[in-house]
Amino acid sequence: MKGKTDRRQEIVQAAKSLFSKKGYSSTSMDEIAEKVGITKASLYYFFESKERIFAEIIEEVLAEIRNYMAMELKICKEHSRPLAEMIDRTISICLKNGIVIRSVDVKMADIHPIIFEKILPALAEAKKNLRQTLACHGVAQSELAAEVLVNSVHAYVLQRKHGIKIASQKEYSQYLASLFAK
Repeated sequence: MKGKTDRRQEIVQAAKSLFSKKGYSSTSMDEIAEKVGITKASLYYFFESKERIFAEIIEEVLAEIRNYMAMELKICKEHSRPLAEMIDRTISICLKNGIVIRSVDVKMADIHPIIFEKILPALAEAKKNLRQTLACHGVAQSELAAEVLVNSVHAYVLQRKHGIKIASQKEYSQYLASLFAK
């Protein structure tokens, strides 16, 4: 029998997959329960709402991005590494999770304001880490560059999810890095 933590993680993974394919609004609790192979009542035992599942996914992905950006910032301060490598790894994280987290996307999911407020500090910290990493790489106007990068990665992930391939991930990463070159 699976433990509570294992089952919660299984639910989060199933929901992440469904949200990635169908979007947050178009995914129902019934579909999540079905994908996990449990009853809807059992699903509610683990999560009180779809919003809570979404919030957990966001927190999980943001933690991965924040950890990566903290590591990247440390590397950037100690060594010189191409910006394209950081961008490529960021795209990989987003593709693996099937989502790019932008505050506008979280707001558009129409989640409860209390849950939104809980997520905002993590979003702000992730964006701050990205700005610092870009500044460390010598990117001018790092705040504006961070917005451009997040939106560009978002577009690339969406295109890949829908089978549109305009460039390889490496080519795209190199192109984005060239936009920020001095």
